[in-house]
Amino acid sequence: MKKSIYVIVLFFATLIKINAQEKIEVALSQPGRPYSVDLGLIEGSIKVVKHSAQSLVIETSSGKKASPPVKDGMRKISGGGAYEISVEENGNKIKINTGLPVNNMFVTLHVPPGGAFNLKTINNGNILVDGVAGEFELSNINGQIVLNNVSGSAVANTINGDIKASFDKVTPNTPMAFSTLNGKIDLNFPPSVKMNIKARTDQGDIYSDFEISALKSSPRVVRKTEKGFTKIEASEWVTGTINGGGAETMLKTFHGDIYIRKGK
Repeated sequence: MKKSIYVIVLFFATLIKINAQEKIEVALSQPGRPYSVDLGLIEGSIKVVKHSAQSLVIETSSGKKASPPVKDGMRKISGGGAYEISVEENGNKIKINTGLPVNNMFVTLHVPPGGAFNLKTINNGNILVDGVAGEFELSNINGQIVLNNVSGSAVANTINGDIKASFDKVTPNTPMAFSTLNGKIDLNFPPSVKMNIKARTDQGDIYSDFEISALKSSPRVVRKTEKGFTKIEASEWVTGTINGGGAETMLKTFHGDIYIRKGK
């Protein structure tokens, strides 16, 4: 069953910053079964948090920065713009369209477990996922990606932004990838995680407190102990296994350090 929701939010700004806010609840066609969410922003931030309901709640807001009080000899007394939100749900597939917002958008998704999330933003924002179980495909330009205490798998890419992720559980035998052009990659995995590591930083170092076996690189690998971590220096890709190996996890940054941490 296909359901569509269209909301147009109008807002007016005086000389101070104000926000327009909207909350939309989206029922799943098949509650309790896997679902997917697709959302892309031109400008703004995305936050994903868990809740106990078997529906999605989408909260949006857009803030307009204060403008100079005088222009062309006249004092501004009102102004603003609008943004349009359309949400389509069809067989547990949810597509959120926000059009071209006038101001930065802030979108918070309250979600049940078991989702597959394809989330993108380009300017003036971050992507934050907190305590959610699911599959994540995340992209950000000019901002960071943060996953706190998540379960599942992730593919994350940034340009000019850090990637930080802590996993409570990792989906077995599922490849993952984390890459950034300018930024560090800082990952925290459960102590029992099984994976193959493929990592590279062109202008930085790689650190880990896991025992990484079968470590190979060409042409040079140097290991040093530093602040409780093993520092790995290599001029090419570093490959190895953790706890006997598993699916490949790729980590790459051009300018920044890589941390592979062992959780508690």
